[in-house]
Amino acid sequence: MFEQIIAGIEGRIGGPARKVVVDRGVKPDNARHELGRHNPKVVIPLGREGIEMVAAGNPDVPVIAGAILHPSPSTARFHTTVTLNTDPLLLFGRLKSVAPATKRIIVIHDPNKSEGVIRAANDAAGQLGLDLTVIKVRDRRSAAWMYEAVFSSIDGSKDVVWLPTDTTTVDDTVILPLILEQSWKRSFPVISSTPSHMERGVLLALYPDYSKIGNALGSIAIDAVGGGARNGAVFSRQVQAAVNERTARHLGLKLSDDLRRQFDAVFPALAPLSR
Repeated sequence: MFEQIIAGIEGRIGGPARKVVVDRGVKPDNARHELGRHNPKVVIPLGREGIEMVAAGNPDVPVIAGAILHPSPSTARFHTTVTLNTDPLLLFGRLKSVAPATKRIIVIHDPNKSEGVIRAANDAAGQLGLDLTVIKVRDRRSAAWMYEAVFSSIDGSKDVVWLPTDTTTVDDTVILPLILEQSWKRSFPVISSTPSHMERGVLLALYPDYSKIGNALGSIAIDAVGGGARNGAVFSRQVQAAVNERTARHLGLKLSDDLRRQFDAVFPALAPLSR
């Protein structure tokens, strides 16, 4: 992931970037020394450790952060933070193109993991005329119970379950198989922000295009050096889209040739896993 992002940055700025590998537990004095030694015009930390190191160094140049799912307190004073979370407006818009009868999206999430993206999802749903049902939980056991409650009343003709990037409510070994089994049995769509879910029966997913995210980070860095305005934390709009054609057929959804060409990947799909 980092290599693809860095390649995208270098492609945008038209030359090599100076790369510094960060060890965990870097002390603030060491961070300031490292930043001072290179005398950069702009700094682009990637990942949690890189961001913490740069924050500790407190540089007086613009900082453009990337390669994290959720902003942290350390990123609050940065020029811009581009998260790996896909803009929900893109995901929901793509859903409407595949399943136009959709009326309601149901999401179960842990506020400690995904509160920011849920706020954006509420706005996105409103723009697209969709209802967003948000259910908050604090642990995986509660998440499993709430999914069971949702399954008992879901209407597959108009309801969709969304799996956010939330490790509390989307566990690949227990909860995901449960969701996919019920999706197949009760014929309701599931959408995700995780590409590995596609082969297991999710209808569609939008996920980061790391090279293009690098391009975006490079563009923001160039703009920041020129005095461009701060952007704060933003969601990624540099994404790839995948659809599971076998799941679509099972749900009675037809993918036209034109619609199929709008996806970066079309999966033949596997049968959903049983518990």
